Amino acid sequence: MNDFFNFINGLFWIIVIILGITSIIFLRFFIERVLWFYETIRIDKILFLDKNIEKYIIKSEKAAKKYIQPENVISFKLNISYGYLIQGDVLSAIKYLEDINIEKCSSILKGKYYNSLSYYYCLFNDLEKAMVYFSKGEIFINELYKSLNTSPLPLRTKGYIEMLKGNYIKAENVFLELKEKLVKDSYFKTTININLAKVYIKTHRYDEAKILIESILKEKLFPRDIVEVEDLLKYFQEKL
Repeated sequence: MNDFFNFINGLFWIIVIILGITSIIFLRFFIERVLWFYETIRIDKILFLDKNIEKYIIKSEKAAKKYIQPENVISFKLNISYGYLIQGDVLSAIKYLEDINIEKCSSILKGKYYNSLSYYYCLFNDLEKAMVYFSKGEIFINELYKSLNTSPLPLRTKGYIEMLKGNYIKAENVFLELKEKLVKDSYFKTTININLAKVYIKTHRYDEAKILIESILKEKLFPRDIVEVEDLLKYFQEKL
């Protein structure tokens, strides 16, 4: 009988220890996620409010080294690649993304990853690679599209792919749909307007392109946007 009670007592304390360790791990992950959330907001403000790309990249690099959970680390690494992109260095953004291991990430984050790679290759005018990555991550990208906070991202990529294919009407419809969704995101609207202006120029609708370009020039643009708008203006002037 004593052996039985000793066994039960030992089992009880094993369960207590396991539950205690589990609680500590859960609490650590919970605290890290909360810290990640507020740090993400602070870093996003550096980019979208202060327009300081270099500081945005540096802060994201430091944050990526600070956290343990792959989900949190990878989200900041996606920031870093995005920083390279809007600096105008699309190739560095692509190379950085391709070195990231997303195996342990959620479906939503995998969707962001594959969608970003596909979109960056679109900007690099490599339609084949853009379609390869979009197809490779399509299951995850569809999950991304279902999320209210990230649903515009796949649409932008789809629109750009249609534009590179020469399906300008389809591309225009996608971009116009995006503009209706993006009530508050002024920067995202700027990138969509740039893409729409490209469509209008390709379809010889120069008056509509001119109106968009004039509205874009009123915005505070990132380096990559400035280059794109300058290219549009150059092309636009050559056609007049």
